[in-house]
Amino acid sequence: MPELPEVETISRQLNRKLRGKKIVDVKISLPKIVMVTAQKLRQAVVGQKIVRVYRRAKLVVVELENGCSMIVHLKMTGQLLLAKKRSEASNHVHVVFDFVDGSHLFFREVRQFGYIDLLSAAELAELFEKFGPEPLNKNFSPQIFKKRLQQRKRSKIKPLLLDPKFLAGIGNIYANEALFFAGINPARTAASLSDDEIKKLYNEIIRLLKLSIKVKGCSETDYVDAYGKKGDFEKYLEVYRKDGEICSQCHKKKIKRIVLGGRGTFYCPQCQNYFIRPAKKSKSLL
Repeated sequence: MPELPEVETISRQLNRKLRGKKIVDVKISLPKIVMVTAQKLRQAVVGQKIVRVYRRAKLVVVELENGCSMIVHLKMTGQLLLAKKRSEASNHVHVVFDFVDGSHLFFREVRQFGYIDLLSAAELAELFEKFGPEPLNKNFSPQIFKKRLQQRKRSKIKPLLLDPKFLAGIGNIYANEALFFAGINPARTAASLSDDEIKKLYNEIIRLLKLSIKVKGCSETDYVDAYGKKGDFEKYLEVYRKDGEICSQCHKKKIKRIVLGGRGTFYCPQCQNYFIRPAKKSKSLL
């Protein structure tokens, strides 16, 4: 599933190309992929200019001049693709937006889990309230990260990072990689982390997300950017889906796969040795 860097990459590309453009038509060939009726979507968006395109959590948000916003969740295989001609549409393109300059935006979804919804400004604000802070927001500090961990002290750290109410946009790829580089076992509880470990994990989350955005995301599975190109972050993966391979850091142990919170979890038993701080030493954290 596209995560924060992938959705951010697409949103930035779409914003550069579509901001200020007027939508002149919408063609929907698979109605179930749109959460409102085709008529309601057409009435709301046709004739409207796009104010901006941005990301919140794992959602692409297309803000229109009438105050409504389309949100697109790509789920596992969804793709938003810019095109110059309608004839460029391939199989599984279920929604096509036509613009006044003759360009198009395709919503392609092979597995049909992704969707487009239409929300008012009030509905959008209500939805955003359900998400935790954005990791790359300048106001998200190590201190805020620590405070949120303290509020969820009994939670295992890996599933906690995946909880959008705790932190927005982080998925399985970046949670696994950040914990590896921070040297933290994914089954540790939030309360067991020292202040140094919290700061290191915070830094690794930020570093990896920024790096992935720089290289246009990870195309380990179906993800492509708005131009149909794959990202390059896969070459930086150290543990994600590397189970059975020798760890590149310690060169001793093989990467192990376990399941935490229903998700495949990958770690090095040597570099991420399971170690819980004694309770008497963790009081300062809590």
